Amino acid sequence: MTELVLGLARHAETERRHPGASPGTHLLFSSLEASLARKCALRLLPADCYGGAVAHAARAAQDLLSEVDALILSLPPRPSDFGALALVRQMLGRRIPFVYLPLGEFPWGARFYRHLHHYLSPGDLVCFSSTADRAVYERLVASSPAQVSVLPFGIDPSPYQRASAQRSATRHSLRIADDEVVFVIHGRIEMEKNVHAAVALLSQLARGGHRCRLWLAGPSPGAPALPWGPRPLSALPRAGYWEVLAESLHSADPGLVWWWGSGSREQVAQVVGAADIGLNLTLARGENFGFATVEAMAAGLPVIGTDWGGLKDTIEHGVTGYRVPTVVTGAGAALDHYSLLYWAERLGGDPALRRRMGAAAAARVQDRYLVDQCTDALLDEVRDLLHGMGGSRAHRWTALGQRLFERYSVRIDASPGVLPRPLPPARPCDNDIIRAVLRPYGTRDQDIEPDPGSVFMFASVLLRSGPGEVRSADPAYPVSLDLGPAEAAVCALLQARGHLTYEHLTTAAGLPPGEVAAALRCLLAAGVVLQSPGGTTRHQHEEEKSTCGSWE
Repeated sequence: MTELVLGLARHAETERRHPGASPGTHLLFSSLEASLARKCALRLLPADCYGGAVAHAARAAQDLLSEVDALILSLPPRPSDFGALALVRQMLGRRIPFVYLPLGEFPWGARFYRHLHHYLSPGDLVCFSSTADRAVYERLVASSPAQVSVLPFGIDPSPYQRASAQRSATRHSLRIADDEVVFVIHGRIEMEKNVHAAVALLSQLARGGHRCRLWLAGPSPGAPALPWGPRPLSALPRAGYWEVLAESLHSADPGLVWWWGSGSREQVAQVVGAADIGLNLTLARGENFGFATVEAMAAGLPVIGTDWGGLKDTIEHGVTGYRVPTVVTGAGAALDHYSLLYWAERLGGDPALRRRMGAAAAARVQDRYLVDQCTDALLDEVRDLLHGMGGSRAHRWTALGQRLFERYSVRIDASPGVLPRPLPPARPCDNDIIRAVLRPYGTRDQDIEPDPGSVFMFASVLLRSGPGEVRSADPAYPVSLDLGPAEAAVCALLQARGHLTYEHLTTAAGLPPGEVAAALRCLLAAGVVLQSPGGTTRHQHEEEKSTCGSWE
């Protein structure tokens, strides 16, 4: 059989001259390139063809496309950079399928797709890494000449498997007691990854008498350049995001949270392998896979993660860990903090459950998330494209897609094309279009009618209630509201107690039930407060075990 020759146009920012891509994107393209090179003849698009002179880009495109059977590509620096490749393909007059990896761009409003869809041909493929991203696509695109598939990414699990085998020795060297439960977050330590929610969780667990700590391993904007090693939060400068993390502890022992810094893959794997529970509370728009979750699973850790984006696929709820419900509100994406606390207490308090879920998590990685499995599936897709007949459908937006296209594109007079604009990053749900685009990433929309069977809580751990107002210190969730007396009373109670049932809120506020219901309706509509459906049952369970003290 003739060897397949593939072209690879890496995500532009993973090239040396564009260092701005996330660590996950760097990992994806470095591992994908290495795996493809083992299985086929691989040709790379030169990095300098992006954003350069048109003549140079056209020559580079012609040199590459003249040699390859198909081209795998992702986000260029500018949507128009895709044009040279598409026009050269048209000039060559040969079937050269394009496989486009969107990498989470659809929840941001399909900015690149709004440009490149003009160039897609029958036999091309848009290949998503999660079912959530495909669901966003289907909200926007009614039909396309390109085919669509979902193909999860893969990892090399070996560093995490080696670290898991050394777990006991690593914990002994760090003086971690056998009965101490260690949560770990690795990857980018920043606001959109919602690390502050994990810090607040540790504060709640510690106040409940549980022996636990949180390890953070990974780069963080503005963090001091320090050698690899554990440092308590109290030893780090209170500035930037570290100030936010310190405040999220709510005066709890700063020794609960340790930052290791930014280390090599082997160093990070060793830390992950020595922990008990992986955490990924991301609410990042465009969280299309979640490498950190899969890496923690490869180390044999059960994972508690948000029911958000790619994590909807990677975490099997109740089998490999727990997915915490997320809510799309009028102010952004929020996390059901009460459910988070419930699952953390349940998993943290049951070593046998952790072992069982950890083993299932490691097996799931071996079954679904190895990099060579990803590459084999991608090559199968390419072969199907080369041997298929292709379709003849025209591109057509849905009604939502057309509204988005028209609102967030700039038309140029006397030109058939448009310049697509990204959706605004702030207040991600401040209009109906953005909220509808983001909806498939979350668990549910905010219900503004208070349910007496729910537990109520602030939507963000960074919300603060003051005289007559509530404000957020979280730029990813910038809600603010002026409060009437009833709303102020409810907010003050939630700030002091964390979460309350409807009955407890009514009793503690000393207000008629109708006034409490009206206050909650206002706070829910603004996105200040969330309700956890069915939370009363869990709340009763929590009260029944409140005398048990620390985990056994």
